[in-house]
Amino acid sequence: IFFILVQEIFAFLHEKNFIRIIIEEEKMYKAKKLPFLYYQLEPTISTKTNAYHYEKHYKTYLNNLNKIIIKNNISTNYELIDLYNHLDIINDEDKNDFLFNLGGVVNHELYFESIKQEKELPDSNLLLAINNSFGNLDNMYNEIKSCTRELKGSGYLFLVTDNNKKLSLLITTNQDSPYLYGLTPLLCIDLWEHAYYLEYQNERNRYVEEILKMLNFSYANKLFAN
Repeated sequence: IFFILVQEIFAFLHEKNFIRIIIEEEKMYKAKKLPFLYYQLEPTISTKTNAYHYEKHYKTYLNNLNKIIIKNNISTNYELIDLYNHLDIINDEDKNDFLFNLGGVVNHELYFESIKQEKELPDSNLLLAINNSFGNLDNMYNEIKSCTRELKGSGYLFLVTDNNKKLSLLITTNQDSPYLYGLTPLLCIDLWEHAYYLEYQNERNRYVEEILKMLNFSYANKLFAN
């Protein structure tokens, strides 16, 4: 009787799609916790912007990515960034959407880790690499401002390292990632309008000036050390 009851319960759950939902949830990537509270970047970035950025933009990319993951029956045992090394497992018809939404997730996660109200500086190892590539930290900031002025449309500014630990700056458009070019991103500034428009309207240069005052190198230090 017990086994009959279990079978009937399982059949009921399957009929109601509960089993399918549980299985699909196991295949989904989960949202990374925001490393600050929405209000903690005031006044540089408003509570409203942070809330919309995380809840509406970042999570929409994540939800869309998960739909493609489920459709293509991809294992979530991969780290998100490892998916760039396994693009062959994605159907050709889904590949562009997959790359767009994957970039939307990993780029936003790095951006959120790159900003903090209390500015944290590079450690000795990263600072040495910055000095070798740019001369000094101030020179790097000036190059960042110069690079971001050249971007037409939406995208990101990254501080990246190659396999030889040489640093450079990279501008990408839309949701392209440095991982596509064999580079590892350490810092990220989101240059899409949704990241700054409520506070700065069309003054993206002023937004970049303010963001540079709150770059958080603690996460970049860990990435560079690895």
